[in-house]
Amino acid sequence: MLEIRRARPEDREVVFSFCAHTWEDGDYIPQVWEAWLADEEGPLLVGVWDGQVVAVEKITRSSADEVWLEGLRVDPRRRRQGIARALFHYALEWAKSNGARFVRLATSSTNRTVQRMVEAAGLRHVLSCPYYQGQALAGGEEPERLSQEVAGEVWERLRRWGGLERAHHLYAHEWAWEPLTSERLQEHLAAGQVWGVRREGLLAALAIFEERGEQPTIGFLDGENEGVIRLARSLRFRARRHPSGKIAALPREEPALLSALEEAGYQRVWDFSFWVYEGVLRCPDSPNSA
Repeated sequence: MLEIRRARPEDREVVFSFCAHTWEDGDYIPQVWEAWLADEEGPLLVGVWDGQVVAVEKITRSSADEVWLEGLRVDPRRRRQGIARALFHYALEWAKSNGARFVRLATSSTNRTVQRMVEAAGLRHVLSCPYYQGQALAGGEEPERLSQEVAGEVWERLRRWGGLERAHHLYAHEWAWEPLTSERLQEHLAAGQVWGVRREGLLAALAIFEERGEQPTIGFLDGENEGVIRLARSLRFRARRHPSGKIAALPREEPALLSALEEAGYQRVWDFSFWVYEGVLRCPDSPNSA
């Protein structure tokens, strides 16, 4: 019989053990365990079978009405027994009962098991993002750090280019995908994380570029083709300030955008893409919600 409960500090070693071979180079769970355990907004869950912890999943509260699901792992010795499905549906029920209207997650484009599971629950594949990397440049053009004063211009250019709409209004932020609302844009502008290049005084491309963490990352990129190439290259120059000496990008999977990145010197790291799924939840207090 499977019991699902909040994780405890003493679950750490068992979880780390069955996550050790998730990928060839291990798993990121050990790096985020303490932060996930301390998160009071969204629980870190474990599945317990016959007294033994055999699975883990994290629920993260993106906003008052949004939930992000991540880190679903099952002990290889206990797979194909419905444990992943049980944790996933538990997380959906938690989201509903806590007032969330939207739930999102990402999985590999090659992971048909997870795709079938989440599609059966009504989630839709709304965005595909491959993972790119580039080496920092020692010289080049400095991009413009955009300020809150140009928020109106930024929104106007985003509407004109159309990439945000084609991305289902989502962008990558700390390995989660969430809607780029006006409030979130203002936060990134205030934090100095929105960069651009201009042509004849007008924005020709812009990016949300976060420099903290293991390596600086472009979570959103859009603009005119030549502008995107210039900006992507100039952000490689900007990345020289980071000790990793590299820059990552998670662009939407569009041939023209990927070609521009490659022309700017970025290379695709993995053959698969991240498939982002979204579901609209029926909350208990809103029986007629869609």
